[in-house]
Amino acid sequence: MTLGIFYYEAGQIENAKQVLQRYTEIFPKGSLNVDKMRATLDAAAIEKTSSNKVAGLSANARREVYELAANLADESR
Repeated sequence: MTLGIFYYEAGQIENAKQVLQRYTEIFPKGSLNVDKMRATLDAAAIEKTSSNKVAGLSANARREVYELAANLADESR
């Protein structure tokens, strides 16, 4: 789901939706509120289309978050 958040922050809504779909396939009874996430992604897709603006992290900030996520993933193994 962290990857989905990164996609969302980067304005890659379709990729975020694909990650959410994979999550629901792998964890059909997961603890996350998937319906609310879908609604948020749908609204973001509409907003992106209508305003053609994407709010998100700078490239440097995104890189730092990716590195943090990778480190956390390594520690959890």
